Amino acid sequence: MGLGPPALRFLCRLVREHPLDGPVLTLGRQALVSSPRAIDRLLHAEGITPAAPITTATDVAFFRALGAPRVEALDVSAYEGAELVHDLNQPIPQAWAGQYALVVDGGTLEHVLDVRQALRNVAALVAVGGRVVHFSPSSNYADHGFYSFSPTLFHDHYAANGWDDVRVWVAEHDRTSPTAPWRLYAVPRGHATAKTSRHRLAAVAVATKTPTSSGDRIPVQAIYAAPPASVGRPRPLRRLWWWVAGSPVGPAARWLLHPLVPAVDRTRPPWGLGRPVRLR
Repeated sequence: MGLGPPALRFLCRLVREHPLDGPVLTLGRQALVSSPRAIDRLLHAEGITPAAPITTATDVAFFRALGAPRVEALDVSAYEGAELVHDLNQPIPQAWAGQYALVVDGGTLEHVLDVRQALRNVAALVAVGGRVVHFSPSSNYADHGFYSFSPTLFHDHYAANGWDDVRVWVAEHDRTSPTAPWRLYAVPRGHATAKTSRHRLAAVAVATKTPTSSGDRIPVQAIYAAPPASVGRPRPLRRLWWWVAGSPVGPAARWLLHPLVPAVDRTRPPWGLGRPVRLR
């Protein structure tokens, strides 16, 4: 598991919105695909004066520089120096509940078979007023873990459990390298368009815990709980596109109309989501 420059920049912006006021927990020790000097430059570029000097490119050094008084990791074994050793398929000890102002899932959830229990555990670990961040595979990550996740999972799970400020994005990046720039598209809850790309797609999610938040309520996917008003409306432009694409002149039409495809075929970027934010 690791955090590349785009993920670090995202976390900087998150902390700039709401400064850290408590300890940080990472699910698995996070390798930083960067150097101390590059991390320091990134922090200053985001308007953050490091709270502690960055002498090593580690998750502990990064989050301490962001102001965290304590940084710990939870893992299934201690081989990378995790302070908390636990299998997320099982309930966490009660003594760990509500201890962390920020819990960062930098690529662990997809490796846990019992996703429901893992999400319960994450919810329990976060302190009231604290936040959880997920960086999870969504598409073109076949055989990376047990699962790939749709953005709607995070929207609907945290909404059903009473979390506040739930925000979800699709991050599209060109290569398998964690240093590849992201094109970050905000996804509203209930957005049901299939998202296909020749690039890798990840789901990025943030949610804030309230005094009444839980982690064990089972969500119903928003598009089925309250179908959007647009369902059933005629979509002549889309029908025309699919008719042309399937006709004998389809290949030529696709080539000629390629620049307009995102406006017609919402299964391709930007999926009806508008212009992305570019993170490096």
